[in-house]
Amino acid sequence: MNKLKKCVVIGLGHFGHQLCVELGGFGVEVIAIDSSEKEVEAIRDKVALAVKLDATSIDSLEEVGVSDCDCAIVAIGENFADSLLSVTNLQELNVKKIIGRVVNPSHERILKKMDVDEIILPESLAAKQLASSLSLEGVIDSYEISGEHSVVGAVAPDWTFSKTIEDLSIEELFDIRVIALIRNGKDLGMMSLIKSSKEEVIDNPKPDAKIEKGDQIVVFGKQKNIKRFLEN
Repeated sequence: MNKLKKCVVIGLGHFGHQLCVELGGFGVEVIAIDSSEKEVEAIRDKVALAVKLDATSIDSLEEVGVSDCDCAIVAIGENFADSLLSVTNLQELNVKKIIGRVVNPSHERILKKMDVDEIILPESLAAKQLASSLSLEGVIDSYEISGEHSVVGAVAPDWTFSKTIEDLSIEELFDIRVIALIRNGKDLGMMSLIKSSKEEVIDNPKPDAKIEKGDQIVVFGKQKNIKRFLEN
C-alpha cells in the first residue's frame, strides 16, 4: 500500500478540522478548503495550505492543485448539494481516491451510486465506538473491521497481570489475537496522536511478552470473543 502523501479536505467543520489536524500529525501534506473565512483561518497554521473557495467550482479546485492529491475527503455535512458537486468535480479532475462524508443513509445510497471510493458516516462510527465502550469492560477504543470482527484497545484485565501472552493462551482459549501492548499510555484511544512521552508501543508482541498492570492491550477478533476475554 502506498503511503498517503498529499490530501485535500473539503469542509472544515468540527469533523473536517479534526481530520486535517490528524492527517498533518501523520506527516501528510494537507490542503484544507472551505467557503467560510472563519473556518479557513482556524486551520491555517496546522496545514500546508488553507484556502477559502467554492468547491463546487472545478476551476477553483484545479487552481489550488487538487488534481495532484492522492486522496480527497469531502467532509461537508449538511449541504449535500454542495457535497455532490464537489465529488463530481473531484472525479472529473481524476483524483485517485475520493472519500465522502454523509449524515444519513439516504445520502449514503446516492454516493454509492456515484462510485465514491469510500463513504463515512461519523455519527454512526461514534455511536458504535460508544456502544463498545459501554458494553465491554475497560474498552478505550474500537474499530469495526466487518460485521463480526473488530480491533479493540482496552485496559488489560486484572487476571492477565504479570503473565506472558504464552502463559495466558489467549489465542487458543478465546480465538483472538493480541496485536499490540501499550505501556504508560494515556487513556485517549489507540488511534490518538496525543501520546505520553513515556509511552511504549509493543507491536505484535512475542509469546514471552509480559503484561503489566496499567497496560493497554489491543486485540483483533470476533466481537463476542473479545467480550468473553475482557469479561473473563
